[in-house]
Formats: sequence, C-alpha cells, structure tokens
Amino acid sequence: MADFHLVDSIGKKIKVVQAISDALGLTNVKAEQARVEQLNTTYDFVVSRAVTRLKPFLGWMRYKIHKNGNNDRPNGVLYLKGGDLTEELAEIQDRYRVYDLSDYFEEPFFETKKSDLHTEEIRLIMNQKYYSSSFKDPINRDEVEFTDKGVTFRVRKLIGGTDNFVFYSDISGVEIDNGVLFATVRVIPRARPEIVISNFTKGDARRIKELILQNVPGNRPDAFGGPTR
Repeated sequence: MADFHLVDSIGKKIKVVQAISDALGLTNVKAEQARVEQLNTTYDFVVSRAVTRLKPFLGWMRYKIHKNGNNDRPNGVLYLKGGDLTEELAEIQDRYRVYDLSDYFEEPFFETKKSDLHTEEIRLIMNQKYYSSSFKDPINRDEVEFTDKGVTFRVRKLIGGTDNFVFYSDISGVEIDNGVLFATVRVIPRARPEIVISNFTKGDARRIKELILQNVPGNRPDAFGGPTR
C-alpha cells in the first residue's frame, strides 16, 4: 500500500486535510505543516499544483526523489499547471512529458478548466538519467539518458568518449554482467556494435534494463536474456 505525505505551509489547510483523512479512516496519510524545500524525506513521486515556477520547484526536489523505483514509470515529479508554460519549460533541462487532463477525465470540470486556461496540462518530469558510480571514477562517469524515442549511452574516458543514441525499436537485447560491487550493462542494437557501459550499481543496472524493456516495442521477457542475474 502506498503512503502519502501531504505538506503545506498554511496550517489551516493541513488541519482540513487531516480532518478529512481521519474521518475517512485513512491510515496511510500523514499531513504536516512545513515548507517542502525544508523536508529531508525522499519519495517515489512528488505531486504538486502550481506552487511556483518549474525551475525553482525542481531545484527543491532534486534530492528528494528516490533514485531507484518499483513502479511502472520512473520516479519523478508530477506537476499540474495551466496556461502558457513555454517560457518556464525553456528554463529547465529536465526531460518531461506533457499530458492533457481532459484525455483522462471526462467530467465537465476539466473541460471548463481547459476552456478557461486554454490548456490544463500535467507536466511529468521524470528522473531518467543514470550515472555510473563515482567510487571508481568520480570524473569520467558513464551516463544513460532515456527519452520518449530512445536512449543515449554516454561513455566517458580521460580523453574523448562516445555518445550513442539508439531508438527503442532498434534494440534487440540487453544483458547485465554483475561484478562483486558493480555491474556492466551490455546493449545489443540490431545493426551496430554492442554498447557497453560499466561501473553502475546493481540496482541502477536492473532499472536501466527494465526501462529499456518497457519501451522496446513488442518485447518478450525471454527475448532479452531471461531474468537479470
């Protein structure tokens, strides 16, 4: 069962949601009067509606998202905000996806919101970058970055390095080789040499493989080397 931590700096709002939670008999809800930027807790997902501009909000959340997730989507921030956000989105470098709430809810409320605000969207900024461990090499760290269309593998070296972007549809296999402390991920594209990225934590390596498998069209578990070792 999921747990929910409800936070607001205004005390009367917290008293109301706590009263509603108590009346409903919810045992997995905690309401707290606090400023979100002062919290020292980490979460799978943070949901917020128009608290401030995206850039400072994501700065507050930078170290409050669990690096490893156990859900269908990567951990991250669900940000609800209406209006023209072109300027705000131009300020950030995080990957994001945009969804219309009216695509998911048929109630007149959401249609009205869309009409009044021209757009009522939910911004999903997902933590889709993974870095190799800084323990073995704190400077030249391999990187994996996920996008809607494919994944980029950046192999860093003291001199030079390589950036390889692969469409999900062009990936034919993913393997993990576990060492004593760290793991190596081997990605097999359909029409180019194998891509090898090293020195990832075993948890990150598993998550990288899972994310690739989730996005490869028509993948089958038995087509990708079976269970992760």
